[in-house]
Amino acid sequence: MNNTFDFNRFKKVAARDFYATYSRFGLGILILSLLVVAVWIMSLVSGIPNYYLDPDINIDTDLFYNNILGERVAIIVFGVFLSVTIAPAIIYKSCNLKGRGNYYALLPASNLEKYLSMFLYCCIVAPLAVILGSLLVDTLLTLLPVGYFRDFIWNYDSWLFESEGCLLVIANFLLNASIYMFTNTIFKKSKFIKTVLWLMLIGFVLLLTLPSSLRLINSYWTIFIVILVLSLVLQYFTYRRLKNMQY
Repeated sequence: MNNTFDFNRFKKVAARDFYATYSRFGLGILILSLLVVAVWIMSLVSGIPNYYLDPDINIDTDLFYNNILGERVAIIVFGVFLSVTIAPAIIYKSCNLKGRGNYYALLPASNLEKYLSMFLYCCIVAPLAVILGSLLVDTLLTLLPVGYFRDFIWNYDSWLFESEGCLLVIANFLLNASIYMFTNTIFKKSKFIKTVLWLMLIGFVLLLTLPSSLRLINSYWTIFIVILVLSLVLQYFTYRRLKNMQY
């Protein structure tokens, strides 16, 4: 049954993982969705800087509102990034632990079904919930008669909202989710912190050893393909780890 797929079994595993996501990560999703409130409060406290209002300088206040809009987009992207990095260690924190992980090994489902459910919640459900929650909060703040959220967030003119930019951002989210899903099956304790430290070490080594020509790659499709390949490789090894897990 290790490599088989039955939709009815998969539904049961997905339902069980939904409960785990709601109970263990629901508060985290709520907090990440509320990050944009910090931008609203900071802008409300600071107000429009005086140099925007100085007639001698003559700076268009539209620039101020556009900067606020950029900060709102940035904080939402940051929240989604955090969701895909911490979700595996919270939702599936004991999947590779002896004793505490027996429940996961004894689930009436194949390894493929358990892996697909993990992928669903770590790579799709968690970040999508943060995106929708953040957009809802941001829209409500924009509708308020006070504050400096003048424009709706989808009016932001940025490469992020273009097809190529959007694809690259999604690919980066997938890569980060893949990294933390894989290390979640490797490390036993302090999974998130250990992953961050190892990534810092690997990044430092690559910075010292990679030729400058490789470090300065700026071809969009080359970067996209490299990120996608790395993600697929990590997802494969995550599946292999789940399949060969010893309890």
